[in-house]
Amino acid sequence: MNGAAMKNRVPRLSDGGFGLIEVIIAAAIVSVIALGITTLVEDMFRMQRRANALATLTQMRGTLTSAIQNGESWKQTANDAAAATGNPSMSCMRAVSPSVCTLPGPPGPPVGYIVNLKDTAGNPLFYSTDATLGFRVDGSACNNYPAESCPFRWDIRWTGSCPGGAPTCMTPSVTVTGTLQYFTAATSIPGGFNPDNYNFTLLRGSEAIRNDAVIVNYTMNTVTPDGEGAPTDTCKNVWYQRKLNWAMQDQGNNLMNKVGAAPVVLSTADVVQLHPGTYTCRVQVPGFKNGGNRIRIRAVSGTMFPNVESSVAIGAMNGGSVVNTIETTLVLSQETVFAIDHTCTNDPGDTSYGSTQPNWSLGAPITNGGTYNGVIYTTVACTRTS
Repeated sequence: MNGAAMKNRVPRLSDGGFGLIEVIIAAAIVSVIALGITTLVEDMFRMQRRANALATLTQMRGTLTSAIQNGESWKQTANDAAAATGNPSMSCMRAVSPSVCTLPGPPGPPVGYIVNLKDTAGNPLFYSTDATLGFRVDGSACNNYPAESCPFRWDIRWTGSCPGGAPTCMTPSVTVTGTLQYFTAATSIPGGFNPDNYNFTLLRGSEAIRNDAVIVNYTMNTVTPDGEGAPTDTCKNVWYQRKLNWAMQDQGNNLMNKVGAAPVVLSTADVVQLHPGTYTCRVQVPGFKNGGNRIRIRAVSGTMFPNVESSVAIGAMNGGSVVNTIETTLVLSQETVFAIDHTCTNDPGDTSYGSTQPNWSLGAPITNGGTYNGVIYTTVACTRTS
C-alpha cells in the first residue's frame, strides 16, 4: 500500500471493535431504553400509591360506618356528654338519665351536630370536632391536618327528625353523614381522585340496641296474711288497680317514679312511669278462687296506647290459684305512666269452701319461711330495647 492510501484510510478504534458512530448510536439506544424503564417504574409506583391510597380510604370509610351502625359503639358515643370528647347534643340517646334532643341541629351547610365517634370500648375512634385530626395514607391517625403527611379527614355529623315534626323529642330518627375532606396539594393523592366516592349517609334509630331491665312489683311488708289490698277489696266484676310498691331493678334509669338506685320503694306507688323508648314487657298477676280472670295494661298519661288485655284464665272456686300473664311490646314516644288492672267473675266469698276473705281474690298469701313479709304479688318486668 502506498503512502497516499495510508493517509486516506478512515481511523477506527481498533481493527476488531466498533466505530465511534456505532458507539454513539448504541449509547443513544441504551438511553432511550433506560428512560422507558424509568418511566415505567415511576408509573408502576404511582399506580401502587394510588391503589394504596384508595384502599386506605375504603377501609377507613368502612371502619367509621361500621362503628356508627354498631349498637355498642353508638351507645358509647352517645353516653359521653363532654364537649371535647363526647356529644352533648345526644342527650336523648343516653342509657343513663336521658333528656330531649333538639332537632334538626345547627343549620348548614353542612347541617347537624358534629360527632365524636367512639369504639365499642369507649375509646376514641375519630373526633370530628377537632379539625386537625385526620389520617395518613396508610390509615394511621395524625393530628396535623391539612398537610402532606396528614391528607385526609372526615366531617361526621348527625341530625334527625322527631315524631310529628316536633322540635324536641326523646326518640328521633337519626341520619349520620360523613364528608371526606382532603389536602388538595398532597402528592400522595392520585390524579382523578373523587372524594365524593368516600362520603356516606346512614339512617339509624336514635339509640343503640339496648337490654335494660326494669322490674317493678308489689312486695308484702307485713308478717300477717292481709293480702294485697284491704279485706274488702276484690276484683269481682270491677277493674281493680293492682298495687305496686317496689322498684327491684333499673340499671338504665328508665324508671321515673323512683329516687335512688334499685331496689328502692317507688316514689309514686301503684303505677309504672317510664322514659320514652321501646319496651318488651311481661306482666304477671296472681288470683285465687275467683273464677274467670283478665288483666290489662292501661295508659294513664303520656303515650296513650290502647288497653292491652290478657286472655281469660280460670281460678277454680274449689281452691285453685291462677297467674294471669300479658306479654307485649310498648313503643313510648314520650314519658308515659301506666297501671295494671285486674277483673274477675267471682271472689272466695262466693263459696263456703275454705277461705272466704274477698281480697284473697287478688292472690292468696303464701308464707315466706313462716312469715308473709316479702311475699310478691303483681310483677311488671320490662326490657328496654331501644
